[in-house]
Amino acid sequence: MWFESRRGAGSATDRHYVIQHMALHPHEEATLRTFVVAAKRDRLLALFGSPKRRKQARDSLNHFAEWDARFAQPVDSSADVLALLRKVGAPSECHVMSDSAELDGRDLPLDEAVSACEGYSFASVLCCVPGKVAFFFDELQAPRNRVLLRRPGGAG
Repeated sequence: MWFESRRGAGSATDRHYVIQHMALHPHEEATLRTFVVAAKRDRLLALFGSPKRRKQARDSLNHFAEWDARFAQPVDSSADVLALLRKVGAPSECHVMSDSAELDGRDLPLDEAVSACEGYSFASVLCCVPGKVAFFFDELQAPRNRVLLRRPGGAG
C-alpha cells in the first residue's frame, strides 16, 4: 500500500497509522490504483486518503488527464452514459468521487449518480466495479471530456 514506504511495513506503528489516517474508500483505492498512470498514482492515493487534503484531491479531478491510456476510452458527448455503463457490467449502485462536496464519497443508485454528474459542472468519477469499470466526467466545458475507464478482462 502507499504508506508502506513511509513506515516499516507490517509494524504496529504502521497499522495504527492506517487506522488513524486512512480515509480512502476501497472502491476509490481500486479505481485510482487501476486507472491512474503510475507516475501520479501514489500522490493521488495519498491526497484522497488524507481528510485534510481531500479537497485538494477533489479539485485535482477538474481537467484530470492522467488516466492510463490502456484503460481509458473517450466517450462522445451525445452517448448515453447510463446505457454504456450497464452494457459493460456496472451494477445498480456506484461510489462517487467528485469535486462537488454534495456528491463526493456517496454511494448512489447508478442512474441517480449519472444524472447528478451530468447536471453538475464539477468533475466526478463513478466507481462502478472496483478496479474494473469506472467513468470520468470532466469539469463542464465545451465539449465536456467523458471517459470510460475499463480494465480488459473486467466486467462485461
